[in-house]
Amino acid sequence: MSLIDDPDFGDGKAYKFGKAPAGTPPVRAWTLVMVANLPVPLTLGMIVTDAGGRLGMACGVALIYWLGLHACRVARQTMVAVVRGGSVVAAFQILPVLQMAAGMAGVILASVVGSARFHVFPHVDAIVDGFLATVATGAILIAVSAALGSLREFETSTRPSST
Repeated sequence: MSLIDDPDFGDGKAYKFGKAPAGTPPVRAWTLVMVANLPVPLTLGMIVTDAGGRLGMACGVALIYWLGLHACRVARQTMVAVVRGGSVVAAFQILPVLQMAAGMAGVILASVVGSARFHVFPHVDAIVDGFLATVATGAILIAVSAALGSLREFETSTRPSST
């Protein structure tokens, strides 16, 4: 529902029902795609973290979600691409190669920058390390989502019309 100017109404304002305006931020879609992309990364993250790392992981997820909400309002077209590609990334959790690679890259970053250990089996126990690993993992998955969403957008905009 959106507010429009309508001279037929006494104050000139009326609510228009129906399709949301083209500039509406994709907040609901971002929320759904974010939740849909959490199961595999969170499960893998729980395996390699202790209590401190899990708290950092929760803070990282909250930050990524908040940044996504903000981006929905500031960079709507980009977030539409992220949401489109994110649905594809979420579907590929059936074969979580991308999620595992992104998670490993995040843990490697946390081991280089922070105090996480990455020898035979990765281990993240500090809050900062869990936060770093989560934000890095999320950034990689969001970048892939944006790329896939942009390709999909490009593909549909370059198709010849059938008229």
